[in-house]
Amino acid sequence: MQITESREKNGIVLFVSGRVDTTSCGQLQNEIFRALKMKKFLMLDFSDVFSIDEEGVKVLQGGISLAASKGGSMELRNAGNAVKNTLDIAGLSKILTVK
Repeated sequence: MQITESREKNGIVLFVSGRVDTTSCGQLQNEIFRALKMKKFLMLDFSDVFSIDEEGVKVLQGGISLAASKGGSMELRNAGNAVKNTLDIAGLSKILTVK
């Protein structure tokens, strides 16, 4: 998995590529937490993510909670059907804005 960052006026965008799974989710968690220390609003661009597992879903849940505790938000954009289906099954699409 690779992550690159772009800073925008209202927040940070993390562009994620590859698999978000047990072996890579620690890296994503670190980047989410680091970004939310700097800004309250975080967007994750998953246009190049082709799968996410249960551990990846847990990392997203942690990011949502951290953003909310700071009065901010986290959203996911450009997710493919496989990722969206996993988020739907996990119930995460009910609490995470997916564009």
